[in-house]
Amino acid sequence: MTDILNLDELSNVVKQFTYKGETYDICEISLGDFIQLTAEQKKLEASEKKGTITEHEMAASYRTNIRRMVPGITDEVINTMTMRQLKALLDFINTAAIDQQVVNEAEEQAKK
Repeated sequence: MTDILNLDELSNVVKQFTYKGETYDICEISLGDFIQLTAEQKKLEASEKKGTITEHEMAASYRTNIRRMVPGITDEVINTMTMRQLKALLDFINTAAIDQQVVNEAEEQAKK
């Protein structure tokens, strides 16, 4: 009998947060989004080192990164958040990504 791996059964929700009474899922990002995110991050870091990055570019980057990890959120919702809330959310998202990386590494080690 052939083993079948059903990837649809694997949940990609790693954490959740609540804002204005709504609960949003923080999901793992796809490989394509990861590659894009990494390239954009390098570009932003280079601009930051040169001192050529604007607040608008930084805010747009925050919005894009949040939407990648929180597919159910809209720009309208993000635009109502304070900078402190955005920073807290980005920090929470980053810890979710790190936590997921640790879990993935542990699963790989368990297979060996």
